[in-house]
Amino acid sequence: RGEERRGEERRGEEEQAEAKAKMGRITETLIRQKAEHNEGLLNDLKEVSLHQLEIEKIEVLGKVCRELEILYLQNNLIGKLENLHRLKCLKYLNMAVNNITKVENLERCESLEKLDFTVNYIDVDELSSLRNLEELEHFSELYMTGNPCTDFEHYRQYVIGILPRLKRLDGEEVTPTERIQARQNLKEVEEKLEKVAAECRARKEKERAEKGEKVEEIDMEGKERRDHISVPAETFADPKYGPEERTRLHKEMAAQREEGRASRDKTRAELLTDEAAARIREVEEEKARREEERGGIFGAVRQKNEGGWKFAISEDKRNVIVEIGFPKFMSTSLIDLDVQPSYLKAVAKGKTIQLCFPTEVHTAKAEAKRSQTTGALVVTAPKLDPSAPVLFASTSATNEEEEKKRKEKEEKERRSRLKPLRSGGEGGKDDFRKIVKKKGEEEEEEEPFIKEAKPKVEKEVRKVEVPDDIDLSEVPDLE
Repeated sequence: RGEERRGEERRGEEEQAEAKAKMGRITETLIRQKAEHNEGLLNDLKEVSLHQLEIEKIEVLGKVCRELEILYLQNNLIGKLENLHRLKCLKYLNMAVNNITKVENLERCESLEKLDFTVNYIDVDELSSLRNLEELEHFSELYMTGNPCTDFEHYRQYVIGILPRLKRLDGEEVTPTERIQARQNLKEVEEKLEKVAAECRARKEKERAEKGEKVEEIDMEGKERRDHISVPAETFADPKYGPEERTRLHKEMAAQREEGRASRDKTRAELLTDEAAARIREVEEEKARREEERGGIFGAVRQKNEGGWKFAISEDKRNVIVEIGFPKFMSTSLIDLDVQPSYLKAVAKGKTIQLCFPTEVHTAKAEAKRSQTTGALVVTAPKLDPSAPVLFASTSATNEEEEKKRKEKEEKERRSRLKPLRSGGEGGKDDFRKIVKKKGEEEEEEEPFIKEAKPKVEKEVRKVEVPDDIDLSEVPDLE
């Protein structure tokens, strides 16, 4: 038992390690877990939510969910739009609170109607990437709130100008007046955007040069310490700070959560008292005993009859019939019956009878009836495979004996009804058997009301001996 426990612990550790390795990735297993509303089927899946899973890359979806119409990927760590070109039916894509810096690779999503890029990192230098949505015929709604590009003075006018089919921008409807003005002023706004975008790119290059690279140092205790050079404290509070820092913070928070979980598990294990350990052992022993009763997890079901009740198992081509001889006056409410595909279990007054079926049965169609005369419980269960060979005769030895007793009883009752009525006792004057006289002692006694009445009384014929010397030629013939 100790080896089994250690084996389970090792398997648990391996599963945790595998889960950590897969953390931040979209897998087919993960999609099936999130597709419970569609019974885990992916080929016709219409909607799936993969939010708050620390996903860093979009993958697999285009291969296994081509009928997808609604996709939720908000609150992850995705830095690039990719592997979505096969989703021809996609109508709504939610990428809010991610690390997106550029709108790309959506040109082949022909049915796309709505996009949500709330709180991402699309800056002024990549605002022109929205032109990739220009050819989408059904695209009509866009959300860009919380992105650095919205600080551009002519942001709304520019977006409406390059996306002529847009109907709503950041939750506000696009009016015909706005659309006309945007088209008229588009060239002027584009010139201003190019200047601001150039300044933005120059500023970013300068910031990258000032930040430098990450340096890892090992302190005196042998623990790793990450130190970011030239990163002022106020930068962490800046909502426009880059996606790299956001990813780093998320990973640090995940590591802290994992460390706290491990610490709690360790503390819980240390606080387990001897009483709790004894209780755990009792539960394990009870589980082992039940498995032993069933013959083990992979073993055959073991039969038992604690009550010593008579039982009979028979079958025909379609059904398996089990008869258990419960006492006649035992209440049916005291009987707990459980029919499984391979065995039957009944508990009455705390005593169990468990019987194996000769073949698997259909539990949903099984019927149980209680005999009103004998009290026996009769369970009839249809076979799953009607072509299975019949192992038990349709009439068991017990049934044959009962049938024989029943016939004897019926015969005895019939004879008692046919017994002649006697008022004065056998041989008395009122004995009706003396109506017909006996012809001989060897003759069987005939009962008066069974014997048929004779229609005629036969005349007694006497034989006359004729001497040989008498001539009988002159005697006339009898008429």
